[in-house]
Amino acid sequence: MSKIKKKAKIVIFANFSYLGGDPFVLLRLTKGLAQKGFVITFVGPVGKPIYPFLRSLPWIQNVIPLVKDIESISKKVEKEAPDLLINSSPSIITAKIAFERNEPIYTRIVGHPKWWIDPMGGPEKKVRRVVRSIGILSDRVITVSNFLKPLFISEGFNNVDTIYEGCNTNEFLPVKRERLEFRKEFGLSKKETAFGVIAHFTWQKRHDLVIRALSLYQKKNPYFKCFFVGGSCGQGMQNRENELKKLVRKYNLQRHIIFTGFRNDIRRVINGLDIPIFPFVEEAFGMAVVESMACEKPVILNRSGSFIELIENSEEGLFVDAENPNTISKALLELTENPKLSKAMGKKGRFRIKCKFSFQRHLDAHLKLIKQLIKWN
Repeated sequence: MSKIKKKAKIVIFANFSYLGGDPFVLLRLTKGLAQKGFVITFVGPVGKPIYPFLRSLPWIQNVIPLVKDIESISKKVEKEAPDLLINSSPSIITAKIAFERNEPIYTRIVGHPKWWIDPMGGPEKKVRRVVRSIGILSDRVITVSNFLKPLFISEGFNNVDTIYEGCNTNEFLPVKRERLEFRKEFGLSKKETAFGVIAHFTWQKRHDLVIRALSLYQKKNPYFKCFFVGGSCGQGMQNRENELKKLVRKYNLQRHIIFTGFRNDIRRVINGLDIPIFPFVEEAFGMAVVESMACEKPVILNRSGSFIELIENSEEGLFVDAENPNTISKALLELTENPKLSKAMGKKGRFRIKCKFSFQRHLDAHLKLIKQLIKWN
């Protein structure tokens, strides 16, 4: 296998209009690549408050914000003289440059294409069209779970592999002090249980089902608070957040449900929770899930999408039918009434993350792929 050049250049097209699950994963991955000798440039949508943050990161060579003048973006990217292009969000720009320069390109599929097409889920016909386009334009396609891989296999592509997202278990781990700090910040009493949903506000995340489940749960146990952790990027998410707040008022849960907004201390938040809840529909991976498991939290997951790959035989958490709020309520009761079970699930969850979803496995898999793709004279 060819030896990697000391200063091999990678241009990555990614969506940094917000900071959340995959953007943080990508930042960790690129830091790991930079430590192996790669020079990293980002191109794509960048939120105004995020641009200076990205430029401050020592392992990022350049950040090229996306503007309407696509031709000027192409010229800026070409000046970087990349050895490899990576699409981490759908983009024709990097595909065009890769074709013109005869450089390899691979595409990371970090979400189901149906959610790119429509916030409520696009039709199968359009999804297949998107899948075919990505398959044709990419030398390799990398899906972040086996849930997504069949989308490409069914269209006749064999240039597809799965590389699970990776969690740094040295960074995400149980910290008792952070639990106490979080509970103090929000004034939780000793007898109150802390639930939480860590996600931005889109329909796919199904916060509404948690609200309905908690309206049932409070009839059995009124001693709890639930934290909706995440920001609203764009008008669509803001509208969704407002709808959820109306639903909270409808069920008279204002005292129980707290909208925290965006937090940059996610590990502290996770450590402050007792039970994270993930009712997401057809999630591509679920970084917050594995981070919660790494912090020894029992998780409640919708039996949907990639989630069936994250926990095994309900050993590390409980599966629910998220379309039925009663099943979420029952799962919450089961875990809150059985603290020994919750603790055991948390311990098993961290062990599973260290074995199967570690950051080192994630980084090594990408390095192997990059070595295969880059050709040297």
